[in-house]
Amino acid sequence: MESLRSFLDRVEQVLPQGGSVTTKKAFGKQELYPESGLFLSSTRLAAIHSEARKDCLRLFHLLFDEFFSPEDCQNAVAFGKHGKVPEGKRVLDKSKVNGILTYVM
Repeated sequence: MESLRSFLDRVEQVLPQGGSVTTKKAFGKQELYPESGLFLSSTRLAAIHSEARKDCLRLFHLLFDEFFSPEDCQNAVAFGKHGKVPEGKRVLDKSKVNGILTYVM
């Protein structure tokens, strides 16, 4: 699976960047669902679905890893339980978290 992920990363680097595209959507990227604002390459999304093997929780975690960096995850929480956030942490971008949840559900 790592070799597939590495290959897809190289393919994405070779593809031209959509500099002349007037919308937020770049060449070779697709939105998770309309109006979500979450874009990733079609090949990457297909690889994520393949790796998830129809396991919704695994799909959520793989998408989460795709849209948030390891540093984001270490220094933040996805949900502030009852408005409480642990000391020294912040809440991740709610629109991204909600977008991923909506897509998976």
